[in-house]
Amino acid sequence: MNAFVNKIKKQSDETLKKVDNNVSLSFLDKISQSISYNQSLNLYKKYFSRDTFTINNYQKIFNKNSLIKRQTILFYLFTTNMPSNSYLNVFRQAELIRDKLPVIGILRGMDLKTKMKLDKAFRNQKIYFNGRVNPFIFRDLDIKKAPVFIIANCEVKPYLRYKSCKFLYRFDGDVTLSYALSKIGDYDDKIRDISMVFYK
Repeated sequence: MNAFVNKIKKQSDETLKKVDNNVSLSFLDKISQSISYNQSLNLYKKYFSRDTFTINNYQKIFNKNSLIKRQTILFYLFTTNMPSNSYLNVFRQAELIRDKLPVIGILRGMDLKTKMKLDKAFRNQKIYFNGRVNPFIFRDLDIKKAPVFIIANCEVKPYLRYKSCKFLYRFDGDVTLSYALSKIGDYDDKIRDISMVFYK
């Protein structure tokens, strides 16, 4: 298993500040010609719409104290080419720490095949799936292979803005959420305390 923790360098943070947080629909260009643009757009809205981050859901996803300007968040960069049990287990464990450390699943892109895999994986699963499509994180952190866990401190408004994030830690490896946090916790006391939830 090739898994390790990297503390993301300051210069990377400066680069990522330039990333546009608004999800680009450029991934639609890669979608199979077997479905139309409108079908693709509807698919995007269904699975990765901004509704997840509207003010109505703010207190469910983030800290209940609405005065908090910034919050630590975990981005889980994954692909549906992985065994579904791997990412299902991550989102299942994420339920236990949602109030302390929101976990957001990030996919590089979305097409019909990916949508079908997600449908199949989450069918009959009582798992809260908080997901977005954002190819910029993959590009700017030079992520060639998923899964990757990213710890970031982000400004939280009615919805999350990626360009406001300060990316702190990166952990590469197909491991459980509890294991990744325990390793990152070796470098960060707050993350270590959160990881203890899994061992009570």
